[in-house]
Amino acid sequence: MSSSLHPHRDDNLANRLAGKTAIITGGSSGIGLKIVEAFVRHGASVVFTGRDSERGKAAAEATGAIFERADAGNPDEAEPVIKRALDFNQRIDILVNNAGGPGHRGSIEKTSLEQLNDTLGVHLNGPWHLMALAAPHMRAAKSGSIINICSVAGHRVGAPYLAYSIAKAALQHLTRCAAADLGRYGIRVNSVSPGFILTPIHTPHLDAESEHAKAVSATMARVFVARQAIARTGQPEEVADAVLFLASDESSFVTGTDLVIDGGMMWGQYPPV
Repeated sequence: MSSSLHPHRDDNLANRLAGKTAIITGGSSGIGLKIVEAFVRHGASVVFTGRDSERGKAAAEATGAIFERADAGNPDEAEPVIKRALDFNQRIDILVNNAGGPGHRGSIEKTSLEQLNDTLGVHLNGPWHLMALAAPHMRAAKSGSIINICSVAGHRVGAPYLAYSIAKAALQHLTRCAAADLGRYGIRVNSVSPGFILTPIHTPHLDAESEHAKAVSATMARVFVARQAIARTGQPEEVADAVLFLASDESSFVTGTDLVIDGGMMWGQYPPV
């Protein structure tokens, strides 16, 4: 990524997560992969999950992290992830609930309860379950950082993905509730809400490298950028930087907070004067 976007970044300040063990769900591509890369670069031992074994193994080879195949929406697949992380040094310091997708596209009338529950399963139930499994280990260490990847769609209506917006709004409030519940044990819980970040999640049914997918992404980017104060698309690395901050001791007095990374989309832009 161009250093001009990060004039403050100094990668010589490495090892911000040295000695820490982290779990990252949905870490084989997009924002999740950049979080994995950042955590490994800063000294963490990382276990990451994903549903695509081939892609996950390739990401593990490229980053040096450990891949554990798991579906974030399936609670039966969470326990092996916890056990794999404990193999490092019998502790879990960081949990990043990143796995997800746009979910069902449709209005209330055209979204079935099954489709709604599928979306909630990945974006709400999955994080809840992993948090519940990780919390005892963090409590024993009297420290821990949990970061939930939410979305600006949880702050505003993300039509036509109503189920997704509802799930992300619920995840934001789960973050606040968990922060209040776990803070007494030294566990911090925060969330990050990206805006339009250029990743394959926006074209889930297309080959990301195809010309059609690139054209669709470019059209979407123009629409979203026109709503932002900063007139460019966001990059996955920029979200990873925020997650790295919340995972590190630099944010030791931050909990229950949602950090919006959207180039000003939430508030828009004034016309030129």
